[in-house]
Amino acid sequence: MDQEQKYHFHIPFVNNQQEKKAEIKLTIIGLIDVSASMYTRWEWVANFWNKSIPKDNLITLTFDHRAKKVHNNVLSQNIEDHGEGTTEIVPAFELLENEIVKVPKDHNITVIFISDGQDNHVNTIEQRMKQKLKGNVQKRNINFICLGIEDEFPTFLAMQLRQLYHKGDPQIPALYLIEHASEQAFHNKFEIMKRYFYTTKMLQVNNVVNLFPYDEEVTDEVYEGQWVYSLKSDLKFINYPGVQIIPIEQSQLEIDDVVDLFRSWVQNIQIRIMGKHEDSREKAKKCLQIVNSITNRLTEYFQMDVLNFKMEEINDPNQPFKIRAKRNYAYKYGNKLLFFVKELAQLSEGSNPNEVDDFEAAKRLNIGTIVGKHHQKALALKGITVQEFKQIREEFQQIIQNCKINPQNEQGQERSVISLENFRDIISQKQDILEGLKFVKTQYDFAETFPLVGHGLKVKRNDGSFVNPWLIQVQSFAKHNKVIDSAYLIKNNFNVQLQIGDNQTEEINCILPLFPQSDNDLQAVLRSRIIKLLLTFMVQQNVDTLYEETYLALLSNSLINVLKKQKSQWQTEIMEQIFETTKLVYSGTKNFENYLQKLLHNPNQAYLEKEAEYEDYVSTAKPFIHLFYLSKLGNVVKDFELEFERLIIYYFIREQYKHQQQLSYYLKLKLEKQDENLVQEQLKATFEKHVSIKHFRNSITKEIEETLLNKYQKDSTLIGLNEEKVFNHDLKLTLDAIEAFYEQFKGVKFDQQRYVHIIYHALKLQEKDVFLTRVNYNNLKEIQKAMIQENKGNLTKGTSAIKQALEKEYQVWFIKNHMLVQPLTYEQLQIECQQKGININTIAYNVKSGLSSNCCMAKQCPYYLIVNGLDFKRHVQTWGRKVPQGFHQYVRSEILKGQNIEQIIQSSTQKWKKFPNLYLGNEDIVHQYIKLISESLPIEYQIKELPKEQLLHHQVKLTFPQKQKVKKYGNKRGQNRQNQRGGFIRGRGRGRGRGRKH
Repeated sequence: MDQEQKYHFHIPFVNNQQEKKAEIKLTIIGLIDVSASMYTRWEWVANFWNKSIPKDNLITLTFDHRAKKVHNNVLSQNIEDHGEGTTEIVPAFELLENEIVKVPKDHNITVIFISDGQDNHVNTIEQRMKQKLKGNVQKRNINFICLGIEDEFPTFLAMQLRQLYHKGDPQIPALYLIEHASEQAFHNKFEIMKRYFYTTKMLQVNNVVNLFPYDEEVTDEVYEGQWVYSLKSDLKFINYPGVQIIPIEQSQLEIDDVVDLFRSWVQNIQIRIMGKHEDSREKAKKCLQIVNSITNRLTEYFQMDVLNFKMEEINDPNQPFKIRAKRNYAYKYGNKLLFFVKELAQLSEGSNPNEVDDFEAAKRLNIGTIVGKHHQKALALKGITVQEFKQIREEFQQIIQNCKINPQNEQGQERSVISLENFRDIISQKQDILEGLKFVKTQYDFAETFPLVGHGLKVKRNDGSFVNPWLIQVQSFAKHNKVIDSAYLIKNNFNVQLQIGDNQTEEINCILPLFPQSDNDLQAVLRSRIIKLLLTFMVQQNVDTLYEETYLALLSNSLINVLKKQKSQWQTEIMEQIFETTKLVYSGTKNFENYLQKLLHNPNQAYLEKEAEYEDYVSTAKPFIHLFYLSKLGNVVKDFELEFERLIIYYFIREQYKHQQQLSYYLKLKLEKQDENLVQEQLKATFEKHVSIKHFRNSITKEIEETLLNKYQKDSTLIGLNEEKVFNHDLKLTLDAIEAFYEQFKGVKFDQQRYVHIIYHALKLQEKDVFLTRVNYNNLKEIQKAMIQENKGNLTKGTSAIKQALEKEYQVWFIKNHMLVQPLTYEQLQIECQQKGININTIAYNVKSGLSSNCCMAKQCPYYLIVNGLDFKRHVQTWGRKVPQGFHQYVRSEILKGQNIEQIIQSSTQKWKKFPNLYLGNEDIVHQYIKLISESLPIEYQIKELPKEQLLHHQVKLTFPQKQKVKKYGNKRGQNRQNQRGGFIRGRGRGRGRGRKH
């Protein structure tokens, strides 16, 4: 028997899926737990029920301690709208049985039960189920699917319910268990459950078959999609003679078929044991023998132990694609095979799922529904499905078969430092590629095993670049480990740190495949959808979508990075390869050529239309690579200056779109050093208009602005660039890179003064005209006028140095005009007022100081003796602290006391701290000031330089007129205060001066 040939058959569906759905009449009944214990998972349950379940002939039932029918079949996001009470499972199934009876007889039924299984009285639920539930008494064709939530779901409940209601495909798992609830976990389970939503047909065949190879029971009725077993290779449908059933020898079973078979066999053994079938253990042993035989054959085929693999074997970069793909394929399924083998070993040794805790039993029943990481990724695909990828793979197989590699072509591309192959080496091994593709089931398989060779890059990705490849930024090229392959990079999660010596590493997270012209025989391969899909994954880390322009975007952003570097032979070579690769991959393709034509003949479309694929405006990198390509072709671009201007215009439009800035964001009315000096000289002539330092400060800004405005209006050359804004080095495509491209093509540097006109053109013209009108380079006067208008009230921005300099100059001028002010006698004041036509009565003359308290008495001051309209207090404050307050009056009083200059200076240092340095500056000026004040007194009181022996007599004599003067004209309180401060010979002065006339 063991020597006989064994055949397995995977029963096909007699109709395609769409016809099947239309033909089969189906009612889906959902029975969903809405008790309080489901609260934390409810949002995911509701979302996936509403999105994933077909709505035709749908019945939705919910239950907590009450069972209800949801009439619109839509679950609310709020569980409280449905229940959130305690849990009574048996009444819920009583309602289910009532609904099953109402379903038309010609309908198949799928029941989906979703619960955490936490009945109020879980210990008596089996007894209550036997007492109250009838089960599938009508023998309806029912697929019963149980989705258990988390670790307390009772295993026996799933088995009991399956026995009560399931009368469909026996290979449908008895339980789908979500061990740890999450949005992704619900998504994965719903996706793999979908295949059983539609019931399968039971079909009659011409020979009897075994459902399981370890069981003698035979049948001639099989379900679509079911695996059966026979010693005969001939098997046909009785009623569908045109549908072929293909026999598969046991030695030819693919590993994914083996996983499907093992799952079915293990579940059958589990159910037998839990149902207490007598021969269950023997059948488990027999099944284990068959399973071991098959896994041994797979180990031999894959040249690796499929139950005990080593990761270094899977990730070996030195192996060719065929071996990598084969081992990767085995690895994907090896984990599941190991689960099944271990479970069978336990069952054959007497282990019983009924004898372990509920969670462990549930996990063991759930073993065939576990979704591995690789399968989870495949389930998450929405853009390119596994089925669509199959078509892409078949296209590639055809391209490889038809590709004619010219062995005479030069080996232009460098070889990978990892695999020591270049792309030509890989593609030349046609048969190996075709062999390897057999093991590539999804785009993940292809990306992880197929090596695309290219220059190592470090790129910056953001959330936007996941869906728009133009948003990536190339930050650097690898300098040491220059060329690697994509499979190695992807296996390392897009982050390779390679040693470069001195304990330093360089980071690579992307590759740029570059090809010389000699690789033109690889064109068909490089243009294939599967290579573009691989590049989309590598560049954007998005394998769910194929972006036609991803490769082009990578080439463009790499070009931008190269142009930012200093000129070198390496730079020239890389730029040439970027051009040749662009030509090889995109030249003549529809979208590429269409954009080139738009760029040349319809720039508004090329630059201003949003790109539907990315729902965004065109990245500046896109017209940049196209213009680079056109310029390298030769005579295609008739007016390079025009096209270059348009590129720069768009550069500023994109910035304007982002920032909504005015001209003054980029441009400025500049002021050279000689212009600043001229402005200062002009404004120094206006100092006499300012009555005080405060008035000066309040007025100078406006005066500077008026002076600048007058200058700008006369001189139209004073417009400069705000270089920090114009040459923004934080941007990906900088003007430095654009200028480097210009210089490469034209052989001369770009005149940066042109930016003034281009910026004005970009910001001031209407959008519809900006690309259709040439930039005017003779409108500097117009630009300046616009700048002046825009900056009115703000022209003095940046002139703080001028203000500070003028303020210092004003203070020097003011002090110069007010230093050494000579007091006047009343008679002298009368003469001065008469000459100037001023009413002396308006002047508050202080006879003590010989000065006025409401007008300036400095003869050089433009406000000399003026009272009306003069804020004298502010005027005097302009001095700051140059002259101590009350200095004139104090000096006169001290002179009248008989003090000489040295004594007055000495007493002044006591009266005013840091005198004279803080005030008048030095003693020479103080000497001059005191002499000047002295000369304003009657001649008999003026200080004379006397011999020392006469000094004391002179001092005493001078005290008498002071006391008489204080009594007649002075402020008594002020004089008393002066006496308290130590006036000279206080007592004698008061008595002897009485009655004396001035």
